[in-house]
Amino acid sequence: MSINIVCSINSVFLQHFCVMAMSVVSNTNHTIHFHIINNDLTNEDKQLVNKVFKKYNYVSVSFYTIEDKLLEDIKIQAEHLTIQALYRLLIPEILPHSINKVIYLDSDLLVNSNIANLYDIDVEDYYIAAVNEIFEPSTILLKLNSSLDYFNSGVMIINLKKWREDAFLQKCLVFAKNNQDKLLLADQDILNGVLKGEWKRIPLEWNLVKGIWIDYQEYCKRYSKVYIDTIIEKPNIIHFTTPSKPWHWLCDHPYKEKYFYYLNITGLSYVKYPELSYLNSKNNIYIFGSGKAGQETLKILEKQNTKIKGFYDNNVDLWGISVNGIEVYDPKKCKSGPNDFIIIASMYYKDISKQLKNYGLKEYKNFCRIEYLHKLQ
Repeated sequence: MSINIVCSINSVFLQHFCVMAMSVVSNTNHTIHFHIINNDLTNEDKQLVNKVFKKYNYVSVSFYTIEDKLLEDIKIQAEHLTIQALYRLLIPEILPHSINKVIYLDSDLLVNSNIANLYDIDVEDYYIAAVNEIFEPSTILLKLNSSLDYFNSGVMIINLKKWREDAFLQKCLVFAKNNQDKLLLADQDILNGVLKGEWKRIPLEWNLVKGIWIDYQEYCKRYSKVYIDTIIEKPNIIHFTTPSKPWHWLCDHPYKEKYFYYLNITGLSYVKYPELSYLNSKNNIYIFGSGKAGQETLKILEKQNTKIKGFYDNNVDLWGISVNGIEVYDPKKCKSGPNDFIIIASMYYKDISKQLKNYGLKEYKNFCRIEYLHKLQ
């Protein structure tokens, strides 16, 4: 049996695709054909992928380059999503029509069991088989009957034959055009909005999302505590769904180190947490915001032996006093020297960012938001 797996990536996610694919290959001996949809991979990128999997004679890879203009009318609201998230809508049109069934996998996940067991699930009467994800904002906006009717599109078994026969892509494009203000999570909300709960449910262990930890009590209520604890202990697929990814220094995901386990198997060279190296090259690191978020950031950085010079805060009553042993300063005194850097730990990030730019500082060179430290190189 040959298993067709589709992924949509850009060059930034090339390493992460290789890690995900290696987790697939390491847990099966079935023939695997990866179909990579992309818009910017170079010949060198493609050669790198082929080199990683060259020794696995049961693995093959095909590349499909598409133009973004095919989907340019669809707006993406979520900051951590890119145009590549929409490519999966085009899978039935891009892949050879001789292929009638595929598994779609995001590249920010790890497969922890034999993928053949997922591929064996019958989807003859459905467009999609997927895993439920409790996400109330989209459930409400899309007017679904229940949060149990909403699925995560990062792991799907897709019936390409049915998509083509019923012109399902056209239905998705029409829905997207008419519901731009409701699409919080791009293609995921398009698919959920069109299907309205008419998709095949597969067990949660085939897509363990971070939301299961975040909304643990709600999941236990909807399913059962015993079941949720069991799949957390032994998931079939681990999906790093939030903007915080395992290759980010501040990621606290329980399965974070498993990512590096598979990364090492790929043989790819890498720098672990380049943002940490960047910060450690600075002598004068400040945290903007001395409240709860700032103090939590201080604890995290101190655990990594990163020394903090001080806090900046717009509250004049705090200037000159110490918070957790660190002095608070007037932001007007901030500097933009080569050894100075500011980490913003505040819900008022946009206003503070504008303020610092007015002082002549540049984002990612002189300052950045705590959640986006991974963008520092």
